[in-house]
Amino acid sequence: MGTLMIKLMKEYYPLECDIENLLKYIVGKGKKDTEKISYIGARGLSLKYKVAAEQIMIMQEALGKNKKRRIYHMIISFPANIQNDILITGFAKKVAAMIWEEHQVFYAIHNSTGNKHIHFAINAVSYKTGNKWHKSKIELTELKGRIQNIWDCLNNGIPL
Repeated sequence: MGTLMIKLMKEYYPLECDIENLLKYIVGKGKKDTEKISYIGARGLSLKYKVAAEQIMIMQEALGKNKKRRIYHMIISFPANIQNDILITGFAKKVAAMIWEEHQVFYAIHNSTGNKHIHFAINAVSYKTGNKWHKSKIELTELKGRIQNIWDCLNNGIPL
């Protein structure tokens, strides 16, 4: 039912204000404050962006991993004909749980452009191992394939 566009942003978000500003943007309170949000979700974090940012920073500092890349920002965009908020919300929850099972994740579904899309902020540090998440180009391609597979299964009624 359509190929997703999956983009991992290159920014490192090394500063505490970077983390808070990204989460603030994700919930639709960025510079323009014009984002239309249909759902806000989190895994291992508060749904309040300021509290979630603080939780990420506290965990990273406690593990001594508060330098360089601190957050990953991924955007998953849907084809313009996909408008089902229930399906997209279910997909976002599955991706957060299945792809980043060892990481804190904060996300929201944006509706302000011609196509719905999800912004994910992923803590670069695993709360289970204390290790930072690193992906080679090959691993990133595999990750995108896993995300597309989750989408295809949900669209075809195949249980995950």
